[in-house]
Amino acid sequence: MLITWSLCTGAGFFLIHLALAGLMRQGGFSLGAVTPDLTPLYAYWNPHLKPGLLAPLACAFLYTRWVRRTAVCQKLSDLRAILGFMAWFLTLALTLPLIDGGPSVWIAPYVSRPELEYFGAIDQVQSIQTFLGTYVNRLDSLPMHARVHPPGAIILLSVLASLLGGGPWGAALGTIGFSTLAVPLVFGLGRSIGGPALARQSTALFVATPCVLLFTATCMDGPFMVVLIATLWAFWLALTEKPIAMGLLAGSLAATGALLTYSVAIVLIFCAIAWFWRLLSQPDRRVDTLAAGASALMAFLIVPTILWATTGFNPVEMLQKAIGQDHKIMSGTRHESLLRHGILAVGNLSAFAISVGLPTAAFYLGTLSQTSRFAGVNLKQGGSLTTFLFSGAATLLIAAALPVYTMEVERIWLFLVPLVVIPAAALLVENQDESSPSLSIWAVRLLLGQAILTEVLLGTYW
Repeated sequence: MLITWSLCTGAGFFLIHLALAGLMRQGGFSLGAVTPDLTPLYAYWNPHLKPGLLAPLACAFLYTRWVRRTAVCQKLSDLRAILGFMAWFLTLALTLPLIDGGPSVWIAPYVSRPELEYFGAIDQVQSIQTFLGTYVNRLDSLPMHARVHPPGAIILLSVLASLLGGGPWGAALGTIGFSTLAVPLVFGLGRSIGGPALARQSTALFVATPCVLLFTATCMDGPFMVVLIATLWAFWLALTEKPIAMGLLAGSLAATGALLTYSVAIVLIFCAIAWFWRLLSQPDRRVDTLAAGASALMAFLIVPTILWATTGFNPVEMLQKAIGQDHKIMSGTRHESLLRHGILAVGNLSAFAISVGLPTAAFYLGTLSQTSRFAGVNLKQGGSLTTFLFSGAATLLIAAALPVYTMEVERIWLFLVPLVVIPAAALLVENQDESSPSLSIWAVRLLLGQAILTEVLLGTYW
């Protein structure tokens, strides 16, 4: 049944691909940097077989075996489960790129394109305070990606690289090591929504998610993912457990995220929707909900204000400059018309859904279509998976429709993977026997198979 669902989901996305490719070839549409051959994915055909394939195949087999033998970690304590998932995440993310060659592939994006990537500017970070204060003025001398992002990405990469010996190897290993911190955050978020079983099922799928494995070892969207998922986790706990303390933490994390990537705006949209939903659906906890929102907003505003006062970095001026740079770089391929706007929205959603894995996408659609069955997957203090599910779905639709993302979201939207993986895992929790988790095992197999097949057949730019 799972294979059938996945094939049907894949067939639907293939039809979308044909429609988009036809529009690009026959209608003359340009959609960001993607080509008609693989639209909506940002990739190119590059079929190849190398000895490095043996490493991810062996790791995929062993990870699946570990998940099966531990009954999706139901036999392990929370701490042992988290540490196990982190170890497998690190192993899979490091071995999957070896399909393209030896360990040097880990540093290829850093050394081959210094004029494009953040790594090309880390030598400019001699003093963090000075770098922040002069960042806007030095934009024209920075790599292309840095010109449309705030300065935190370069600073973080510089710190990670220096902690591990400097150079491209330090940067690459620092990137993947930091990205591994997303695993306990996904586990914690899943646990707060549906308890231990949902935490384990969600994390098992997350660790095997194609886009997460394909990109966290080679680009800064992995570290971005950590901070943005941490914001989601903290704000969710602010709504359910500790409104003021976790609200302040969520706001501070969001402010940190705003120093790394402007995609933090999408996390803020999720938080706003979930907060409003909670305010309406839980009138008996209205005071706590208001306190959570107020404390988060206060921290989000205070942190950049302090940064501005102490370093001279003006976040408003930087945002204006970044918008201008983005319009210049992506001119002719953006949301210049209503039709292209709609096509890009469909392409964004499709690319993201494909990249999270066909089994996960199929489960997610199944959860959406059977929401009433999951009303009992309760939070610790009221509410249900329904709040998370529909807040996430609304966020995805808004993110796709905003005139911000011009494809490439299979990499940029890594932080949104939990919004899909956790509801998808709820379907697994609902439909299988803990003593025989065959559905979960097959889901993990198919996800890892898709990730490996993608790396064998396609070339990605990170």
